Amino acid sequence: MKPLIFTLLLMLAASLCSAQETAKPIRVTRTGVKDTVQLDTERKGPTNLTFGEWQMLIRSDYNFGAGHNFVNINRTVYRDANPKSGYFYYLPAAYTLNWSKESGYAFHVNYLTAGPDGRGNVIITAELKPNITQKDLELARLLLKRDLSDESEKTFKDLISMPLAGSPKVSFKQQFGEAISDVQINVSSDFLRPITLSWKMDRVDDLLSAMFNNIGLNGEIIISPGGENMPSEITIPITLKLDSHETFGLFEPASGWRSGWTNPAPYPIKLKNLHVLRLDKYNGDEPRVYTWDLGGKEVPEKAKVQFDASLVPAWIDTDPLVKKMWLEYTVVPCISCNNTVKDGLIRGTSGRRVNKIEFTLLTPLSSTGTSLMKIKTRSFQADPNGLSKVQHPTLTVNADNSSVTGGELFVSEGEAVDFEYMIELYKSDGTKYASPVWQRSNSLEVIIGKKQIQEMIPEFKNLK
Repeated sequence: MKPLIFTLLLMLAASLCSAQETAKPIRVTRTGVKDTVQLDTERKGPTNLTFGEWQMLIRSDYNFGAGHNFVNINRTVYRDANPKSGYFYYLPAAYTLNWSKESGYAFHVNYLTAGPDGRGNVIITAELKPNITQKDLELARLLLKRDLSDESEKTFKDLISMPLAGSPKVSFKQQFGEAISDVQINVSSDFLRPITLSWKMDRVDDLLSAMFNNIGLNGEIIISPGGENMPSEITIPITLKLDSHETFGLFEPASGWRSGWTNPAPYPIKLKNLHVLRLDKYNGDEPRVYTWDLGGKEVPEKAKVQFDASLVPAWIDTDPLVKKMWLEYTVVPCISCNNTVKDGLIRGTSGRRVNKIEFTLLTPLSSTGTSLMKIKTRSFQADPNGLSKVQHPTLTVNADNSSVTGGELFVSEGEAVDFEYMIELYKSDGTKYASPVWQRSNSLEVIIGKKQIQEMIPEFKNLK
């Protein structure tokens, strides 16, 4: 009989142990009055459980287009490994060049000393922003709560930044992939904050040109998310543009906008619509967008525009159910604005403007009976830091009535252009004629005709 009792005790103990294993998420707490049971809501970090099309819950009669993002947050949101914790994790939808009406573009060009070939690399530093605001997070939390099941909704606690398991990497598209090197990235643990990129390149003029006309420098940030069973890498697109609504972001009219609103962008814009996102209290606080047509009015850069207040009801200014109000617009192409922005970026960061020398050839070859001309240029201004006299690569000319562009000069504002040049002429048999001394010029445009040849090269002094 005793062995049977002992066996029953062992079975009872095993059953209790099994029950304890099954009940891991439950904690029993002694309060001194009675026992209370608490759910285990400890946060364990993200897991590869994505949350669905939660951003589709905003109703609107206006067609924003496929994939429109109302909250600037990545459409994929990840749950915590412990569903009872109520935590979700987000990533930015994209990064764009940081710009503000107070300080302009967060884009800096630092010139390095030129090498023997007359070309100097530059260090580019650009600050990128995710365009996520506290209003975006508040709206995202509201949408997530509405889309959760009743049981999960009760445990929803917060939407927070995705933790990282390793250092992010950066990859640029092939248009500048080979020209960009030594890319450094500084990422905050808080995705509300901007990130900083810096890299070395030698084609800064090409880069600045590409950043206009809605082309931009495109690439992606590759992050390694923390958590359980997460993807090894997640990519977030980045775009550097100077004349794009993606850079300027949403324009949200402040109080007093009805009496006049000023375009803060350095470009003209065309106003399309005013959008207001409001909670519908008669339908369970469902978010809904109301839209008013602004008629496509063009507003010059830094100019002020008056709105017809009668077109938009006054209640939206004070209604607590209004969560967001913004202007939809397009940027109007503007060549003079491009030049102003480019000059500002170069002057504001390096203190020196980039200028190119241009030679215009009249008839020096036919006048002298030669077949080829070589032009050499040198200057202290060929060094971005002005520390040494640098000679540019030699130019070759084999036709009259043509123009050639020489090397770059870095000229401070208010400083005069100052460089030297020398020419060599070659006959078809290889005979060489050269100016014995360097010629000085204070103009970026140099004309070379028969007269200049007579003055510079002794052999052609008496040229008819």
